[in-house]
Amino acid sequence: MAYVFITQRSLLFLCRQGVVSKGMHSLMLLGTQRINAQGHLEIGGCDTVQLAAEFGTPLYVIDEETIRANCRNYQAAFTKRYPRTEIYYASKALLTLAIARLVAQEGLFVDVASYGELYVVLQAGFPANRIAVHGNNKSRAELEFAVESRVKHIVVDNFYELELLGQIVQEKGVEVTVLVRTAPGVDPQTHRLIRTGQADTKFGFNIADGSALRAVQCVLGTPGLHFRGIHCHIGSQLLDADTHTEAAEIMTRLMKAIVTETGATVEELNIGGGLGVRYLSSQQPPSYEEFAEKIVTTLLADLDAAGLPHPILALEPGRALVGEAGTTLYTIGAIKTVPVNETGGTRTYAAIDGGMSDNPRPQLYEAVYECILANHADQPPTPPSPSPGSTARPIFSSGTRRSPPHRPVTSSPCRPRAPTITAWPATTTASCAPRWSSSQTDRPILS
Repeated sequence: MAYVFITQRSLLFLCRQGVVSKGMHSLMLLGTQRINAQGHLEIGGCDTVQLAAEFGTPLYVIDEETIRANCRNYQAAFTKRYPRTEIYYASKALLTLAIARLVAQEGLFVDVASYGELYVVLQAGFPANRIAVHGNNKSRAELEFAVESRVKHIVVDNFYELELLGQIVQEKGVEVTVLVRTAPGVDPQTHRLIRTGQADTKFGFNIADGSALRAVQCVLGTPGLHFRGIHCHIGSQLLDADTHTEAAEIMTRLMKAIVTETGATVEELNIGGGLGVRYLSSQQPPSYEEFAEKIVTTLLADLDAAGLPHPILALEPGRALVGEAGTTLYTIGAIKTVPVNETGGTRTYAAIDGGMSDNPRPQLYEAVYECILANHADQPPTPPSPSPGSTARPIFSSGTRRSPPHRPVTSSPCRPRAPTITAWPATTTASCAPRWSSSQTDRPILS
């Protein structure tokens, strides 16, 4: 049974209450989330109902303690198994000045994918020699900014970029370190729109048709470019390590081919990110320890079998570090129950004051979330009616507004009444407004 939550900004959400057991009541509580003595959802010691009253809704709440713990635990899981590991935070997951400073404080590297993202991390004081620059269609301005900033390396994606970067370094008389991004031909089990490792992807140089090896040869033959290694990224929101281990095997074979054909040393192997998080209690991604164990065990066996020296192993977690640390608070407004003619049952709609401006994932990726009634988190949810037809379909509602600070009205969780506060865990990574402002780009301009 479910409430269907529609929004004031033309976007559907499906909300399922309730994986922490509390008597007969189950909730998926993430990070430092807990239920306080008032029965309210609390994050990092802050009462979410009070936060909504003070700041209004929609409101992003970021759990700093959880992000810091995730950074440390993810890095520890790999370095204790493979000491030559470098962890890059994938800033596209969530980037603000505060997040950039936090990541730097935790000793991680960072990757960026636009002029704006590079500008933000530099303004945050992130050391340039710990920044990697991504992007599958980098402009001359972006490449020049990266070169002038003396970033750690640039991950080249295509032959056009290679030629353009070669021109820039020769004009400036500098040397730039590069990784070659490859497409290993691995098709991950994830949503079709967030797959990036398959053979027909738009990202990177195809390994199977020889493009990746030719790209490495091009780098080696271009004055001013220093070849450091190879890179791949399979996809996002992956709930097992199988595609990563498959990619590691393919990348090891490419390393062997590079050594055999060119004599060059592959100093770094970057296998990207992609480890998923829990949007639903039914989703159980591997722990950092399980993820690291499977990848490192496979990689070491493959390297030793190929007779290759052990390179630096680099990974790029983003969502895996910050995904479960973000919660969005909304205010429930209008509520109505309507008949479902096909089944003879009913469906209850509850409108919230959010939409695509704060979370486009349901519309873009058919994302579904589990939510919590923040001011009734201690009470078991009860379906509004025993309807066999309570299924979600796209519903559109007009109007845009931001709810002002308010005092929530106490009501039964089985029939939430406006302005009840609803909390949506794991909704800030790759969702929040700063992320969707074209990845911190300065175009297009509205005049």
